[in-house]
Amino acid sequence: TITDIRNKSIKIPVLAVFSIIGIIMYIMIRPVAVISEIGGIITGTLFIVISYLTKGKIGMGDALLMTVTGIYLGAEQNIILIMGALFITLLYSIVLIIFKKAGRDREIAFAPFMLISFLGMVAI
Repeated sequence: TITDIRNKSIKIPVLAVFSIIGIIMYIMIRPVAVISEIGGIITGTLFIVISYLTKGKIGMGDALLMTVTGIYLGAEQNIILIMGALFITLLYSIVLIIFKKAGRDREIAFAPFMLISFLGMVAI
């Protein structure tokens, strides 16, 4: 989240490390069903495709982050996480537009909204 806010980028090596840790954890303790695990990865993979098709309107780092969260959360929880993050991003964007702080093409970091959404999930 911090690097996404500061640099508008997510470090791929960091995501790779967390992916490997997540896969090892899955093999050792199986926190979610295998079909849910695969579904969580597919959810993130869809965003990778969307990132490619939209020529980066959704950042590749964000899409890879969604894939990594899918490894840990499984399909259902990952979709809830992403939908929550998208909703919070929508609210933030509306505020920026109302107060004329940003236009339609402004890039905003998405990882902070993923973090807020996750914290909301944990709180609920």
